[in-house]
Amino acid sequence: MNIKKLFSPRVRNRTFAVITVLVIALLFLLNFLLTTLPQKGAFIVDMTPEGLHTLTDRMVEECAFLADDEKMAGEKMTVTFCADPDQLISSAVLRPTYFMACALEREYDNLEVKTVNIAQNPTAVARYKTTSLSKIQQTDVIVSHGNVYRVLSADAFWITANNAYWSYNGEYRLASLLLSLLGTQSKAYFITGHGETVYNPDQPESEDSLRLAYFVNLLRECGMSVGVLDLMQVDEIPEDCALLIINNPQTDYVGGVDLDSFYAVSEVEKIDRFLVDHQGALAVAKDYRVSLPTLEYYLKEWGIGFGKAQVRDEKEYIKNADGTFTTLIGQYDTDTEGYGYAIYGDFVSTVTSPEVIIKDTGYVECTFEESLSKDEDGTFRTSRNYAPFLSTSVEARAFVRDALGDVLVKDYGKLDTSAVSVRMTTDSMSSENSYSYVFAAACATFFESDVLSNTSYANYDIVSALVRNISRVDEHASTDLGGTSLNSEKYGGKQLLDTTIATQYTEVYDQNMDVVEVNQPLGVGMTIFIYIFIFIMPLIALGVGVVVAIRRRYL
Repeated sequence: MNIKKLFSPRVRNRTFAVITVLVIALLFLLNFLLTTLPQKGAFIVDMTPEGLHTLTDRMVEECAFLADDEKMAGEKMTVTFCADPDQLISSAVLRPTYFMACALEREYDNLEVKTVNIAQNPTAVARYKTTSLSKIQQTDVIVSHGNVYRVLSADAFWITANNAYWSYNGEYRLASLLLSLLGTQSKAYFITGHGETVYNPDQPESEDSLRLAYFVNLLRECGMSVGVLDLMQVDEIPEDCALLIINNPQTDYVGGVDLDSFYAVSEVEKIDRFLVDHQGALAVAKDYRVSLPTLEYYLKEWGIGFGKAQVRDEKEYIKNADGTFTTLIGQYDTDTEGYGYAIYGDFVSTVTSPEVIIKDTGYVECTFEESLSKDEDGTFRTSRNYAPFLSTSVEARAFVRDALGDVLVKDYGKLDTSAVSVRMTTDSMSSENSYSYVFAAACATFFESDVLSNTSYANYDIVSALVRNISRVDEHASTDLGGTSLNSEKYGGKQLLDTTIATQYTEVYDQNMDVVEVNQPLGVGMTIFIYIFIFIMPLIALGVGVVVAIRRRYL
């Protein structure tokens, strides 16, 4: 072979021509890959400091039930997004959830991800509407398994407040939702028979049901179905009960008190047996103006006493239209050793914690005489512990209204508007702890939709954290208060470290002025990545082409 011919101008020109063609073909291939593979999240470079676009090991572990064919009953779970992939990818709010679902689909064969453009095909999701008046948005996400389904907004996968995104909680939320679809027998019961405001599953469009619709949606997200329970019609609380709810009762719990019968069991005693013998949980929301001596006397055994006065706070408040100061901004318990902090520690650990509001509330206080805890008489290694849940500022005051007007009963001090009491028993042999919980709010509207539906505040997330921690209905809830959260840094979760996503975004509206998508400017890392493939590599190809052209013409 003549070596010189390999370096002749003619050969070199042909070589450069071939290289140019190959480089251009490579660029076309890269362009194809960059525009098609991301449609399924298969080709992404995660430059977010939290790893928003990749699955954590903890998420894979929590969703291991998807690999159990027996649990799945031969039917796949489906995550349906209500917009085209390009819309999902362009939305800073939906993109992490879409990529997370796609990554989970690649991990487990029993999960599939679908995208449906409901703007063009609105009937595609008609079966998921609870009522004819229900409306599914393009920003909604539907998870389903057989005939069981959940519909959530994109914001549900974030901790939001004041139109800002504080932290991504998508892994925890999606894992809990998927698990809840397997039809666990756990149930939340609204106690009825005393004028309570309850959700009736048989009448979801009734006035009372609509007042609690958001709370019921929250309970279902936590893996519980919902029912009503008349304590006078049962001998004991059903075995499938994970949470009892007493919501805005108007008359006292005196049913079943029969002094002539040795076997009579009162309503309060049935509640107590459920809490003590079955490590149950009770949530009470009571109007401070309503007096319920029997129920309140029982709650005092748990360290919770209800005041009879209205709380006003002229420091931490939202001014009402009538100029009063009865809509308060709740203050978190910042004691890292406290039970309240164990529930919502992820919220208060942020630089500026999202706000919660409390409307027209009274106050609760600890009834234990010397401290916030008390050993239980006649038991071994059992104690009851009171802890604030939400409080006021130190500028709060409490007033009782009588015929002469408002009478001041507590002057300038921090007051608890809600609290949680924990009964802890330590087994003498294994040293393992078991727990029962009582939550009490001196506010009749604590669980109502007009509060929980307001995305400007974090009430929905706070109540969700409370329910998840005290009801323990699935594998995500811990036997210790402050259960493992996939959003907790110490458990390998995703913390929001880049605060730009919480402050810089734009909303796109449709003809009905509903938010279609929320977009956020590109981060520095992704911007550099895009510049490399869109500008730098084409410039390199152009340079190579110029060199080849010059060499062919003049050299």
